[in-house]
Amino acid sequence: MMNAFKRSVSVMMSLLILIGSVAQYALPVGADSFTITPDITVGYGFAAALASDGSVWSWGCNTDGQLGSGNTDARTMAGKIETDKKFVAIAAGHAHMLALTADGTVYAWGDNSFGQLGQQEETVRECLDLSTPTLVQGLSSISVIAIAAGRNTSFALTATGEVYSWGSNQCGMLGIGKTETEIGLSTSPLQIMTWGSGEAPFIGSIYSGELTAAAIAANGKVWLWGENVSGQVGDSSSP
Repeated sequence: MMNAFKRSVSVMMSLLILIGSVAQYALPVGADSFTITPDITVGYGFAAALASDGSVWSWGCNTDGQLGSGNTDARTMAGKIETDKKFVAIAAGHAHMLALTADGTVYAWGDNSFGQLGQQEETVRECLDLSTPTLVQGLSSISVIAIAAGRNTSFALTATGEVYSWGSNQCGMLGIGKTETEIGLSTSPLQIMTWGSGEAPFIGSIYSGELTAAAIAANGKVWLWGENVSGQVGDSSSP
């Protein structure tokens, strides 16, 4: 009988781009099958899967250490990220990764050009890339229940319905009411404080595309911010 908490999947990818060998597939092709639960995520040229035992497996492009393997070597088959941490959720940005543990702790690795890994120490404040899972600072006293990743921006949702963002503020992706000209990036998680003109809502879930982010409040209201060149914020304003 199939375990209700497992599913054997054949990962389908319509586009595969690997260092040293560029291939395009117009139809889905099956990657090597393995058991994952409950998550899979795809960045730019790489992918990662969360296994039922809490481990993370990754493959593809690795120019910024986004595979979490401790090096920058690409790989065409899934490899386990060596860490003693057990994760319950993962999210991929353009070239960085976020992972959440059951106790509400967030880890990050990969490209850190815009501070999207949330490192605050002087030694890494220069936005150096990291090739192994590293604790996101500034969230240590906060219980996080969900994560999301944009192109170069990271998000965390707390158990108390608050949203934090860090990394690039391109197109206003940090959601803090400041333009990219006013604040280009933040290496520290910042709480999104202003939600329209009313009282801050209790947020129940968060999502992110490349340059547009979204949140759903407990009352069902949808909030969006970031790029709006195609009207994707959905507020009837002209792009």
